[in-house]
Amino acid sequence: MKIAVIGNERMVWGFSLAGLKEGMITDSAHEAADAISRWVRDPGIGIILISLPLADTIRPYLTRVRLERRLYPLILELGETGGISGVSSRVEEELLRMVGMTTGESG
Repeated sequence: MKIAVIGNERMVWGFSLAGLKEGMITDSAHEAADAISRWVRDPGIGIILISLPLADTIRPYLTRVRLERRLYPLILELGETGGISGVSSRVEEELLRMVGMTTGESG
């Protein structure tokens, strides 16, 4: 399962350094919708990470995709501080661990 990331330069490069190969730097709603449309049709993509500000620009589109696609790929919105919008810290820690980015806490 691959993880794709879309958002600002800092976010995409950060995940790229953690090993994610599928990413797009953009602040364009049109480019974001095109990339997500492509990724949801790719059976190898299991998770799409999108920056919250970019997600806000395509909210109706994301809602429609989530209703049509059901569970996969999972689309998660990342806040400006790196937190995942609407996700408990425990789930967030597990997702970050899965992609090789630890939260810095020992456990």
